[in-house]
Amino acid sequence: MNLKLNEKSILKDFISWVKIDSPSGEEEKISREIIKRLKKAGCSVEADKIGNIKATLKASRGNEKIPFKLFSAHIDTVEPGRGIKPVVLKNGLIRSDGRTILGADDKDGLTAIIQALEYVVKNKIPHGAIELLLSVCEERATEGSRQIKKGWLKSKCGWIFDGPGPIGSIHHSAVGSAEFNIEITGKAAHAGACPELGINALKTAANAIARIQLGRLADNHTVNIGIFKSGVAKNIVPPNAEITGEARSTVVGKINESISLIEKIFAEECKKTGAKFSFKHMISYYPYKLKSNSELIRYTSSILRNAGFTPEVKGIKAGTDANNLNRLGMEVLVLSTGRNKNHSVEEETNISNIIAMSKLAIELMKA
Repeated sequence: MNLKLNEKSILKDFISWVKIDSPSGEEEKISREIIKRLKKAGCSVEADKIGNIKATLKASRGNEKIPFKLFSAHIDTVEPGRGIKPVVLKNGLIRSDGRTILGADDKDGLTAIIQALEYVVKNKIPHGAIELLLSVCEERATEGSRQIKKGWLKSKCGWIFDGPGPIGSIHHSAVGSAEFNIEITGKAAHAGACPELGINALKTAANAIARIQLGRLADNHTVNIGIFKSGVAKNIVPPNAEITGEARSTVVGKINESISLIEKIFAEECKKTGAKFSFKHMISYYPYKLKSNSELIRYTSSILRNAGFTPEVKGIKAGTDANNLNRLGMEVLVLSTGRNKNHSVEEETNISNIIAMSKLAIELMKA
């Protein structure tokens, strides 16, 4: 893989992207800049109603019959992701100043894909039709790609540059997830004068939660309660409580079993205290698994080997846009980009990772 890329240009690009605030639902500014870049590179660009960006670069002369290839990254970030100040160390390591995330998730993928596309165009490298998907709201349980309509994308296969861990990891499967929200309505009363007249929504919720097995139930089956709100004042019996959580598994049936059990437990505890409750739930994204010996995986593995990386095909215990794209009938792999500790203020990557992923993208784009 004897490609000569401009390291300073790639670093400058990455730094500029992470400095643009783009928390989920607030991607307008970065979207405008991305669209300008893609149009300048010769792409036709459009966005759907929620803001997902699709860009298409026509095949070079003589390569029109090569099937479309998809390259994807998401452009939103988690919080705290405002006012990011990246710090580049002498060894090429890149971190934030410790107050925010870095935003390498997924702006390392964004940088690699755009740099690769521009390199292919500038150096007139033969290629088939290239399709880019730069999604929004991925960090909200893949909300953006979940709304993509079948047929909007022309590609039948492709790659998402968004996996944590060492370069060489090929994620061919992932868990699915369902989210749930529970609202308990009790009865307020003075906590000192007449607590017996109240119905304690907090205690009702706590009793229910104590009965639920949280954490890892099996290798690919987890349940979590992430938000618990209750009470209005220290001297009032809590009249309400709200609980939000999720269940994940590679088997939809296991997800549904967990959701049903949680609803049953809350119903029983509410009956004991006289509280009322509402229970809402929905599948956020479905699990998927591609054949580990598919032609796409063999091809991707060969590109990685030629680049000096050891391919490792495995699943991922998180949701990505691949969950939704594979459900649309596409064959999409998630490639790890080398970043570490994403979703934390300790998030980091190295410029060498972004250069390597840029080179991989170029090789994958070639005819």
